[in-house]
Amino acid sequence: MIHRILVPRVRPKTHAMNDVLQSGQSEALDANSAYPIPAYAPPRATVTRSASQAAHEYAELKHLLKQNGLLEKQPLYYLFKMVLLLGLLALGIILLITIHSLWFQLLNAAYLAFVSAQFGLLGHDAGHRLISRTT
Repeated sequence: MIHRILVPRVRPKTHAMNDVLQSGQSEALDANSAYPIPAYAPPRATVTRSASQAAHEYAELKHLLKQNGLLEKQPLYYLFKMVLLLGLLALGIILLITIHSLWFQLLNAAYLAFVSAQFGLLGHDAGHRLISRTT
């Protein structure tokens, strides 16, 4: 047990280990010790459906989303969000200029990081053309 804890378990790749791994055995012997080490077996890829079936399922899903109005543009929501974010940014800058306490500045930095991340998400939505009805 102590040997397993103190000695690093580094396995050099050898042809014998490759043979053991390819044979499907769950354990292989380390070249440095007699203790069994679990062999890595990559997960096998399974294909549950063909490409045409997946495309058909995607088309059905997109049709349901459009039918329920989940893909419609929402310009009023994004207008409200832009105005709110500009107000939050202005508040953060005003607090940055007026208050000079170190701990409060650290809290304000976290606040401004949150606001700038929200601007990033807004820009991401704009990149996907989700904001306006026209391009």
